[in-house]
Amino acid sequence: MPFSESSRVEKKGKDDTLRLRMNENLSIKSPNSQPLETLYEAVAEAQRLFLRGLESPAGEKARRHLYQERRLPQELIAREGFGYVPPGWGTVTIHLVKSGIPLEAAAEAGLVMRSVGRTRKAFTARMGKEPTSSEELTTFFFEHCAGNPEFYYDYPLCYMADGSRQSGDWLTIPLRVRAPDGQLRIAGFQYRTMRPADEVVKQGRYMSPPRASRLISWSEFIIGLADQEEAMRRSGKVIICEGKFDQAAVLAAVSRLPEDRRPGVVALAGVAIRGATGSSPEERAGIFRQLAVGQATFFLDDDETGTNAVLTAGPLLEALGTRVSVARIETDGIKDPGELYAQAGADAVLAVLERARNRGLVTHALAVLDRALDQNPMSGQVWRRQQEIDRLLPILKVLPEPVRTRALERCVEQTGIGYGVFEIGLALQDDGALPRRVSAGKCSERRRRC
Repeated sequence: MPFSESSRVEKKGKDDTLRLRMNENLSIKSPNSQPLETLYEAVAEAQRLFLRGLESPAGEKARRHLYQERRLPQELIAREGFGYVPPGWGTVTIHLVKSGIPLEAAAEAGLVMRSVGRTRKAFTARMGKEPTSSEELTTFFFEHCAGNPEFYYDYPLCYMADGSRQSGDWLTIPLRVRAPDGQLRIAGFQYRTMRPADEVVKQGRYMSPPRASRLISWSEFIIGLADQEEAMRRSGKVIICEGKFDQAAVLAAVSRLPEDRRPGVVALAGVAIRGATGSSPEERAGIFRQLAVGQATFFLDDDETGTNAVLTAGPLLEALGTRVSVARIETDGIKDPGELYAQAGADAVLAVLERARNRGLVTHALAVLDRALDQNPMSGQVWRRQQEIDRLLPILKVLPEPVRTRALERCVEQTGIGYGVFEIGLALQDDGALPRRVSAGKCSERRRRC
């Protein structure tokens, strides 16, 4: 083959690869044209399907998970409205079509997804070429494919450890909101797979509502907030958990308390805790303003994620006038309220909450600081010092004076990082800059004061 022809073939191959990569990034843009009431009706119909699925023979393992593994009371399970989608492709799509629900309404509600792959194939077959833009593909979809069940699939898909994707076998968790008409309505679902843990990628065990949903924004959604408004108002208290099953366990435990003393219980789930960079403490509170009652108790996992959430959100609530306390599980081998309730019962959960009354935010931050310093010996390596600063600054920021100064002196003494480096980092955080890292390179000598 002549060199010039070989070059043309090579160039054509690169162009084809480029077009393929471009097509992989194509999407179908939603017109968001369906009435909101139709979207709520689609979600309500899906909930009826899920409830029947939980009571069906196929729902046995989901029932076992709720009753035997989680040990949740039947009354709570019924009130919360947990459901089940059996394994299989198209279960939700087919049911909604038979029920007269427009598939475009289901897509805008986040119940089904428009199939980009099938639409691309139909486009190529009809037009004799690949689509070159999302706009072109979107136009084709709504002219030729919209409403046809072949061009939709159930949300979500389950991502398997072997690289494949499966549909169904989900325990469904209804997510309620206060609708524009003032009613408490289901706006979407969180999903928990019932497949064996070793068969599913870790990030795929739980799936949140898709970003395409018009009814719910997961990054701003607090689970249980709409349901628990009355309890929060009546008691002046709220317990803040991490996930839905932690919240359900605490709800089961506090149901023993007199109604007027029964706190509201919510879960953070996918909430983005940090506000915009450069914002004031009250502005950074964002969604947490809705939790600004008299007393807030954090009951999160005792790990890095839970600790960071407390140290970030706790001061935001205190700035809004809320007293903050922190519940900590001290039983070995139990990491969250859901496990504590399942293994030790409601009395154990209530005992942890009672002890939390004496563990305010400052007390908790000092305990976290002690643990961080005990677990991390001094290092002369700059990158290790940067890691230590990243870890310690959020803790120090929570502490008021003069507690902060004494804690800061201890950090300098034990880490060998310069006093001035910590002061600069704290000043930047107080100004709202929230730096990712503070350089320790100029303070490489132990106990040097910059």
